[in-house]
Amino acid sequence: MDSVKRIPYGIADFNQLISENMYYVDKTMYLPMLEDTANYLFLIRPRRFGKSVFISMMRAYYDISMSDRFQKLFGNLWIGQHPTPSQGKFQVLYFDFSLANGGMGSLEENFNNYCCICLDSFIRTYEQFYKGEDLSEVYASKNAGYKLHWIDTTAKRLGYPLYLIVDEYDNFTNVVLSEQGSDVFKRLTHASGFYREYFKQFKVMFKRIFLIGVSPVTLDDLSSGYNIDWGISTDPNFNAMLGFSETEVREMFRYYQDNGKLKGDIDAMIEEMKPWYDNDGKWQPFFQTIADAYRDNSSVRDAIKGEQNLQGFLKTYLSWTSYYLVEPELEMNYGYCDFFLLPDKVRYPEVEHSYILELKYLPRTADTEIEAQAEEGRSQLQQYAKDKKAIDLSVGTKLHLILGIYF
Repeated sequence: MDSVKRIPYGIADFNQLISENMYYVDKTMYLPMLEDTANYLFLIRPRRFGKSVFISMMRAYYDISMSDRFQKLFGNLWIGQHPTPSQGKFQVLYFDFSLANGGMGSLEENFNNYCCICLDSFIRTYEQFYKGEDLSEVYASKNAGYKLHWIDTTAKRLGYPLYLIVDEYDNFTNVVLSEQGSDVFKRLTHASGFYREYFKQFKVMFKRIFLIGVSPVTLDDLSSGYNIDWGISTDPNFNAMLGFSETEVREMFRYYQDNGKLKGDIDAMIEEMKPWYDNDGKWQPFFQTIADAYRDNSSVRDAIKGEQNLQGFLKTYLSWTSYYLVEPELEMNYGYCDFFLLPDKVRYPEVEHSYILELKYLPRTADTEIEAQAEEGRSQLQQYAKDKKAIDLSVGTKLHLILGIYF
C-alpha cells in the first residue's frame, strides 16, 4: 500500500513533488487550452497561488531532455492519457527573475550575470544537440546578449524549436521601482534600456513564450519592446488553472480524512473558509494582491500621496478586466466614490453584479483610528448607494458595496 501523500508546502519543483509522492492537484488539462490560445502568453496571479509549481510542470512536459520521464511524471495525470503533439518537443529556457537582483555589481551587471548562469545551464542541458559546434567561446563569454544570439541563430539553423518560460517576470523591475524609483525603472523598460532589449530579443527568438508574475505594470512599460503577448489573466477559461476550487479542496480534505490524517467536519471547515474565498469574499485576495504589488512597487516617498498612488495602482489592475466599465471618482450624493464598476452589458449581458469601491489609506496607526476610518467608509458607501445615479447605473444587477482599507 502506498504511503500517505505529503502536503508539498513550500515545494515548487514538480519533478520533486511527483517523485517524492506529494499531494498534487491535477491542472494538466489546461495545457492543450494554453496551446490553442496563442504562442506568446502572459498571466498575472497573486502570490502563493501555485504559479511556480504550474510552470515547473510545464517545463517537465515540454522539455525534450525530460521526454523519457513522461510516463513516470505524468502517467497518473490527465495529460498522461491525452498528450499533445508538442509534448517533449522543445528546448526550454527558464528564468526566475526574482533571483536576478543578487550580486555586488550594478543592476545591469547583476542581471547579465544571472542570465549568463541560466544560459550556460541551458547549453549544458542540451549540449548533445549541438555536437560539432564550438561551445568554448560561448561558455567563455561574459555577455548574456551574445549567448542569447548564439542560441537563437544556432537553434534556428539546426531546426530546434525553443520555449521560453519566465517566472516572476516583473520581480526584478518591481524591486528596482520600489528601491530606486520610477526614473531608474523607466531607464530599464523604455528606449534602449537593457531590460527592454532582452524582451526585444525574446520576441523574435522563441516559438512559444509563457510569462507569469503578479503585476501588469512592467509589461505595460515595455511597450513596443515586447508587443506580442496574449494576456489570459482575465480569461474565464483559465480562472481555475491556478489556486484550488472548492471541489478540489474537498477532495484533498477527504483524502487526508480517509487516511486518518484529518479530523473534523469537512463541511464546517469549508464554511469557515468560504467568507475569505467565495462570493464577496473574492475581493479579499484581490485587495491582498493589490497590497502586495503596491508595497513592492512603492518607495517611502510614495507614502506622502499614499491614497492617490494607491488609487492609480488599483485603476491599472481594474482596467485589465473587459467585463466592467471602470469609473473612478464618480460624483454621487454630495461625494465622490473611488470606483464604480459597471458591467459591460453590450459584450457580456450575462454579468449580474455591479460594485462601488471605497478605499482608505492609513499610515501605521492605532486600531481605534482604523475602526473610525472603516465606519466612515461604510457610511460613505451607504450614501453613494442611495444616489439616483447609482440606482440607475446598476439597474438589472446586484449592487455590492466594497470597502478596502490599506495601512
